[in-house]
Amino acid sequence: MVSLARSSIICCFWRLLPDITPDIGDNLTRMPGISFRVNHLCVGCGTCMKDVCFVNAIQLADGKAHIDETCRGCGRCMDACPNQAIELVVMDQDYLSATLGRLTTAVDLS
Repeated sequence: MVSLARSSIICCFWRLLPDITPDIGDNLTRMPGISFRVNHLCVGCGTCMKDVCFVNAIQLADGKAHIDETCRGCGRCMDACPNQAIELVVMDQDYLSATLGRLTTAVDLS
């Protein structure tokens, strides 16, 4: 398992998400093998929630942010956090490598 803070691996829809309708957003799913977690740097400021998560997957509890299973994995919360308290967790490095390999045949990732 690899944990990355402020990763450059962010959903390709990142810039489109504020304009995605709920019908489209409901059909987006998180890429298998990744998740996001809140680390010890969270101060419960709520910045990650304010017009950031389009599925409202983040709640504050016990003074910290919590990301639930409805998370689509776009990474906007990680980018928005002023304390670098949200990390991308790659649980299956092989899956990620295989996915990037498939994408490079269709898209120039450089």
